Amino acid sequence: MITPRPQQLKQAPGVFELGTDMTIRCGGWQTDRQKNTLSLLTNGVQESRGLTLKVIHDAGPAHVICIGKAATADLSRDSETKLTVDRPEGYALEVAPESCTLRGFDEAGLFYGVQTLLQMLRAQEGGIRCMQIRDWPAIALRAFGPFCGGHAIKASCRDLNVYTQLAGYCAANKLNRIAFESAMLPDDEDLKAFGEFCRLNFIEPVP
Repeated sequence: MITPRPQQLKQAPGVFELGTDMTIRCGGWQTDRQKNTLSLLTNGVQESRGLTLKVIHDAGPAHVICIGKAATADLSRDSETKLTVDRPEGYALEVAPESCTLRGFDEAGLFYGVQTLLQMLRAQEGGIRCMQIRDWPAIALRAFGPFCGGHAIKASCRDLNVYTQLAGYCAANKLNRIAFESAMLPDDEDLKAFGEFCRLNFIEPVP
């Protein structure tokens, strides 16, 4: 099950099997957000499949990832065959027997596409069922308020790790706002670190 449910999902025959002979190919990524998205993917593959895949940076599109064997992981396929999306924060994910290709409309779309792929990796043992997904947010503001009445929260919850875990939950579910009580992170360095973590994951913290 993919959360939230994609706007368009079409099942296809076959299974994509991850293997040690595969690579992750992506464009020449430079921004901190792009690097964070790539780290999420590589760490997720390692955690879910026990594989450390080589990453190859091509001079290709900035918001494309392709996983497959060296011969099939091609970022420059004929444009007529590409599954794309033309909406902000949107992505297109094409899982075929020989490769898995993700195209984001922008940096946020690529990030949300990786979150969907990670959900699929965690939910399905072995190979991933082939399918085509086109998805974009139904609403622009998607918020989560984990606490109210911060004075009543026990001391063990007044911790940066608790907040980053909550922000990670938001990111995994494609939420882009988190409301928090700044008094629960009184240390300025913790507040700064929390803000940086949120923004790397396309979340705006709202005190």
